[in-house]
Amino acid sequence: MKKSFTLIEAVITITVTGLLSLVFFGTLERVYEGYLYSVKMNSLNTRLDSAMNIIASRLQDRIKNTVIASDGNHFEPISRKTKGDNYHNLEWLGIDYEAKHGQWDVNHLRIQPGWSGFCDVAQSYYHTTTNQGSIVSQNSNFDMVEDIDYDILNSYGEHLSSKADVFGRKYVVLIFSGNDLGGEITNTIEDSYGWYHNYSKSIYSLQEGNDETTLHIAQITPRDNDTPSYIFERYYLVRSANGIVPEQNAQGDYNLTFVYNYRPWLAEKLSDGNRTLIATNVKQFQFWKDTNSDAIWIRLCIHDTANTEDINLCKTKEIY
Repeated sequence: MKKSFTLIEAVITITVTGLLSLVFFGTLERVYEGYLYSVKMNSLNTRLDSAMNIIASRLQDRIKNTVIASDGNHFEPISRKTKGDNYHNLEWLGIDYEAKHGQWDVNHLRIQPGWSGFCDVAQSYYHTTTNQGSIVSQNSNFDMVEDIDYDILNSYGEHLSSKADVFGRKYVVLIFSGNDLGGEITNTIEDSYGWYHNYSKSIYSLQEGNDETTLHIAQITPRDNDTPSYIFERYYLVRSANGIVPEQNAQGDYNLTFVYNYRPWLAEKLSDGNRTLIATNVKQFQFWKDTNSDAIWIRLCIHDTANTEDINLCKTKEIY
């Protein structure tokens, strides 16, 4: 005859089963929460890496001595930026790399650079009395530069009437690199590039010469008599200033925005540029110049929530 469970045995069985269930489901819940945390951390890490790579790729095309920290109305050179100041925006002049890379030359079956970055000093000249001159840059094609930048500028919404506007309306200008290859050939950065309605003594307007390798140049802001101009072997063409700006959002943190297509030498500033989003949920964006080199350090922190827990992730990167 089969023996049945007693009431006590049934109670014990139910109790033990309940306890085991609590342990099992508690462990399962912790495993699931750990999984969610891991997913959030991986997502944050991917977003942070993507943002840092975008910043690095943009800054690698900077003219090193043009970099400033600003608040949107005032600025200081990045070398003088101090922790805790109000200059939270990073700005610089970037080389016109699309035009520099050029395009395919069907006649010679090769890539033809738009501008080489080198001029023949022996064939170039500059008159300090008229603040005008001419440079000859072998292996350049400035007609191609106008073609490339005409298409780019119109895609930005500039509505140029012809490619002659690229140089004629000072959308693209020239900066000599100077002896340090950094772009700074005046005594102070404040007088060099037109930042926030200051002088543009290192900026030269352009006009095509008699052939595709020649440019006529003229200073936008002529130098004083005691600071003469020079023709340097190295030069850059510049189409735009660029900026990275933390903008507060409705959630109380920041969106990190890349600003482009504005020209300080034409009295334009950050608020005049086009904008594209780099990262959301930014808790911290810091930058500073390395004391021993031209490198810039970037520190970026972003955050997210997983099961009401605020997760923060920060990374620091040196950009040469």
